[in-house]
Amino acid sequence: MSAALSVLGLVAAFVLIGVSPARAGENVFVEVTPNSAQAGTRVSIRASCDNNNDRQAQVNSDAFGRVVLRPSNGFLTGAVT
Repeated sequence: MSAALSVLGLVAAFVLIGVSPARAGENVFVEVTPNSAQAGTRVSIRASCDNNNDRQAQVNSDAFGRVVLRPSNGFLTGAVT
């Protein structure tokens, strides 16, 4: 039993280590509106990630940190202050 658990642990470690972050494809964009805003202003984010717009994703920015975008009408959308 412990041998089986050890093998399972090694397989799980390999799977977790082998996962790499997604890379941008040809049809990937992130759009923030308004284009310029003062600190504390709410901005909307709209993005497209090739053909993966049917599941949530994260975007990162020095301006507003990490934001989770959710599917909406064929795009990924979110907002942040």
